[in-house]
Formats: sequence, C-alpha cells, structure tokens
Amino acid sequence: MRTKYRSTAVNVPEQSLEMSTQAGVTGLSDTVLLSVGGRLKTKTFRLSPYLNGAAAAIGIVLFYLGLITLSSDWYNAMTQFEKYRWWILSLAAGFGIQVALFVWLKKQPRKTPLKGAKSSLAATGGISSASMAACCAHYLVPILPVLGLPFLSTAAAGLAEYQSLLFLLGVISNLAGIGFMLRLMAKNDLIPQEVVAKYLTIGTQRKN
Repeated sequence: MRTKYRSTAVNVPEQSLEMSTQAGVTGLSDTVLLSVGGRLKTKTFRLSPYLNGAAAAIGIVLFYLGLITLSSDWYNAMTQFEKYRWWILSLAAGFGIQVALFVWLKKQPRKTPLKGAKSSLAATGGISSASMAACCAHYLVPILPVLGLPFLSTAAAGLAEYQSLLFLLGVISNLAGIGFMLRLMAKNDLIPQEVVAKYLTIGTQRKN
C-alpha cells in the first residue's frame, strides 16, 4: 500500500540579511540592511563609547610601535616602549577618553553643534601622533643623508634630547581636549555645570 503525500506551497516573504561594518574615529557601528517583502529597512547598532575609546587608545600605541619598527626594527620598538611606556600609555589613555566622550556626546540630544569638538579631537590626535613621530625621528638620522636630506640629520638627532618634553606636550593637549569635551557636555546640560566650574576653571573665576 502506497501513501501519497501532497505538497502545499506556502508563500513566505523573502528575507535577506546583509551585514556591513563601518569604522571611524568618530564612532564604530554595524549597519544591518534587512529586506522583508521587498521593503528595505536599515537598522544601525552602534558600539559602546568605551569600545570606541579603547580602539582609539590601542590605535595610538600601535601607531607608535609601527612607526619605530618601520624606521628601525621591532627590538628597538619594544625597547623604546619599555623606556617611555608611561608617557605612551598616558597619551593613549587621554586620546581614548576624548574619543569615548565624543562618541557618547554625539548620541545625546544637544543644543550646540559638535564642530568645536571635532576640531579639538583632530587637533589633539594630531599633536599626539606628531609628538610620537618626533620622538622616533632620531632613528632616521642614518637614512636622511642617503635620501638627499643631510640638513635634517642634525634636527632629527636633536629631537632625541627632548623626547620627554614632546610627550609632555602631547599629554597636556589631551588634557585640554578632555576639558573642552566636558565643557561642551556642560553647555548641553549633560553633566552638572558646577562640576566643570569647580574643577576646570580653577583660578579663572572672578568674585563679584
């Protein structure tokens, strides 16, 4: 005895899922494009500001190690990192905090634009990178004459004497950038203005 099975066609809306990742200093996000029944819907999942800050801090450290490795070798990169690790970690932490604050601020409803915050972030990131690059310049002293730039050898060698000062400049710029972010947050009523007035305007307030 044979049993016959009848197939039934069921109309199920087609679903397609496409994942794309967007990355940047101003914020990491995963954008999901979902097509249901011929209609395209987009949903964005933004990563935590802490993850963005951590990624920025790690990027600064990798930039320093990569720069020395390219100009010298990996051994010198690790030696320099061991020697100046507290300066490098301070620079990385400061820049990471700025990125985290910027990403968090970008998600919040605000009254003032973020043009100043973007400029501050770009400036401090550039100063941090430049200070690290300047500290690596003395590794280029043997190479510059070969490249036809002997006049830069003396300048590059002289920068080695001011490595700590250059790192200090980068740390100060990071602190200024963090202070600017906090002021912007206070202007948008995201944090109490009394906190900023107390800790970031020491010695600048006038008594009536």
